[in-house]
Amino acid sequence: MLLQPEPGRTARELRTASEWADFHPAENIDRVLLGWPLPGAHGGRHVFELYLRVPAADGVYSVKRPAGDSAAVTGLFYQNTGRAAGRTPVVDGAVTLIGRRNDTARWREGRFDLTCRDGTRLIGTFRARRSRMTLTRFEEQHAADISDLLVPSGGSDPPAPDAR
Repeated sequence: MLLQPEPGRTARELRTASEWADFHPAENIDRVLLGWPLPGAHGGRHVFELYLRVPAADGVYSVKRPAGDSAAVTGLFYQNTGRAAGRTPVVDGAVTLIGRRNDTARWREGRFDLTCRDGTRLIGTFRARRSRMTLTRFEEQHAADISDLLVPSGGSDPPAPDAR
């Protein structure tokens, strides 16, 4: 579920479903990418994307900004079209990771309840398949945004979201 604030109105609630969920492990973290089409659709272009960096072990992990703690979640939410198009960092919430991960795991599962800086709230579950190519391509396309997530503790907060 996606709850988006709209100035002067009640927040918009969008129910989304998707088959797009990918992950790839790094040293002590997993990189996760979730994508959704327009509400009501199960296929088509990704209108919404959620990029997360999460700990490799099972457990419940809180969002931490800026990055620097390997036992914390960092992330960015992208809306690719519409009035609210742009990116916004995930600033609060938690991710629960389930189903032990090992170096050869083909799947990573979890639940999330996250809030972004612009007030967008994301609630859902995922079952992500291992895909190095998908994560690498996304990270190359969004390298500047993702480097903001990697600012060591004590660094500055990332720039304000684009076009929001």
